[in-house]
Amino acid sequence: MRTAWIGVCHLRQADGGEYRCQAAVWAHYESFRATLEAHVAPRGYTLIWLEDVLPAAHYISDHTSQHPQVGALVQAVHSGNTVELGPMQSMRPHETIQPESYLTIEDHAFAPLPDQTGIPFWDRDWIAPELKELLFGQPEDGQKLRTYLIVDATLRKNVIGTFDLDDVDVPVQCLFKGTAAEELKESAPYLIDMTLPDDAWDDGGLVPAFHKSFFAKHWGQNTGIFIRTTARMSEVWGHFRKFTLVPRAGQRTPIFVRFWDEQYMRLYFPHIANNRERVERWFMRDGFCVHALLADQDGGKTVREIVLQHTLVYTANTPSKPFEITEYDLAPFSRERERKDLWTLAEALKKGFPKDLKNYSEETILSLIEDPVHRMVGYGFRQQKHLYILAAWSLFFGQSFEHKDPSGRLSDICKSPLSEIDKMSALKARMEHLSAPKRAAS
Repeated sequence: MRTAWIGVCHLRQADGGEYRCQAAVWAHYESFRATLEAHVAPRGYTLIWLEDVLPAAHYISDHTSQHPQVGALVQAVHSGNTVELGPMQSMRPHETIQPESYLTIEDHAFAPLPDQTGIPFWDRDWIAPELKELLFGQPEDGQKLRTYLIVDATLRKNVIGTFDLDDVDVPVQCLFKGTAAEELKESAPYLIDMTLPDDAWDDGGLVPAFHKSFFAKHWGQNTGIFIRTTARMSEVWGHFRKFTLVPRAGQRTPIFVRFWDEQYMRLYFPHIANNRERVERWFMRDGFCVHALLADQDGGKTVREIVLQHTLVYTANTPSKPFEITEYDLAPFSRERERKDLWTLAEALKKGFPKDLKNYSEETILSLIEDPVHRMVGYGFRQQKHLYILAAWSLFFGQSFEHKDPSGRLSDICKSPLSEIDKMSALKARMEHLSAPKRAAS
């Protein structure tokens, strides 16, 4: 059975440069080297030698300080992506090769509109100039860029208190079809063509009422994402609707993907920026590409812009395999949940030990327990009440407390095949024994 393995590989480039990096490979142990060689050869590298090749769980357990970066590599490999390389370190000190990025991600701050009280409504600006340029500006040469909005009807309704997308003055189309579109009408995602009419750039009277209402009431509420592309509305609709309900690798039940949610702009798209296959999947389609995605941040004070690199526009082909959600796609959301759980744990410890931790902030506590908690999760501990105790031990007895038992018993219990409850009971008993006062020799 194939699974994830981790190893350290040493590579030589055609120009003679030698590099070292971690590699995650989805393979049998016997095929680790051959799978890796087949991956690096087309990229101009020769595999010189390997070291420390271990199953992923074993590697993470033995290299706890490297958990975050190793975990990301492990989550990236599967049957459809058999090799993932970490950052390459040159054998010449201080020289590192960063993986190529296919997306440019930039956060833009802009000045809000000034107070327009006293100005007749027909003379008022409907959008801040910098924001207008980002969302509706045109290139100096080339095809006209159109602007679309994918909006969440539920979130929009939360802002204005009613569903109104069946009565607006711009083209609207639900991303669902048939019965689903009817039954989920007021909670479905919708594609809206927000391309400005001709001459509306300079004449506010030609700007649709939908635009003016959106930027007056909805901007800053995270109700959807903007799309810049040369494509027609029907093409954009056909491209994005296929991402709404996606198969999950290894499971029968598909996943409803809310890609218009702010988490995707903040977590997911930056996560896939170095993954050519995923970027092509989301941003490329036969006949057109998505030039940029944009969304409001910080309550509308900034705009996140994610732009497709032009190197892909002319060289990439639309992937032929059906898209499915894998552990790689879910990894940034898992890390976000883990981070929130760690923060909750840090707050609970601060509250639970007010005297002992009075000089520690929650941020400091989090930084101290992060590696131990990841290690304990690797040992099979999942329940928050257990992690709370284990994190407390790491604070008061040392971050590697399980390795301080002279007999090695604590470490053996952690690595044992016992159930989580039995492991915890055994750890408590051993910790009580180690903490008990020693009797004086008679």
